[in-house]
Amino acid sequence: MLPSPAAIEEVEIPTRELVLGLVGLYNRAYWPAAAFGAVAAFAALAFVLIRPGIFSDLVAKVLLDLLWLWTGIIFFLGRLAPEFHVAYLFAAAFTLQGTYFFVDIFFGGLEFRPYKKGSTLVAALILLVAAAVVHPILASALGRGWPKLTLVGTGPGPTAAITLALLMFTLHKPKPSFFLIPAAWALGAGIGVAQGWHFYEELVPAGVALAVLLWLAAAWRPKGPPKVEPAEGASL
Repeated sequence: MLPSPAAIEEVEIPTRELVLGLVGLYNRAYWPAAAFGAVAAFAALAFVLIRPGIFSDLVAKVLLDLLWLWTGIIFFLGRLAPEFHVAYLFAAAFTLQGTYFFVDIFFGGLEFRPYKKGSTLVAALILLVAAAVVHPILASALGRGWPKLTLVGTGPGPTAAITLALLMFTLHKPKPSFFLIPAAWALGAGIGVAQGWHFYEELVPAGVALAVLLWLAAAWRPKGPPKVEPAEGASL
């Protein structure tokens, strides 16, 4: 005998589990987009490291543009927004960041010069490894392996983190507007979901963002007036 409709209790899926389910559907539906996204992110890094210059700047900006547009349109707008309306705002922010890179191809002067300063190169590479490697390993260790992983190139947190690390190579000619959205997302969303949903792997992008912001604060700190040497032969 079937139960009456009144006896059937509506089962509400917790938001945390719903998000994980949507991420899993996203990764399976668009596979192998996750692999291509990771390859594109590493390709941008490879071009910048192997042969820095105008052509590599162009390639890096095109690839970053595609990654941010993909995440904004396909991940947030196409997958999350139907269930969480706030994702429309996130989609707009990620699309705007992608547009920054696209416009800079024609009208900007963003330059990636990793060898201008050795300490910046080392710090950026460490942060890149954290975003691209440590993040998925930690997520898997915490029980959120594939297909529930958000990966660099197609997942918002790792993509924001690796973008910030790559932008450290531009500090000789900084453009603060490029850092704003990635840092805001990595810090805000990273700390928020770690605290609310216990996705502790998202603290990795948050840590990357904090490190980059501290690095920027030090790099853009006003320098003191130049020290004036007394003229030769001048009396003291």
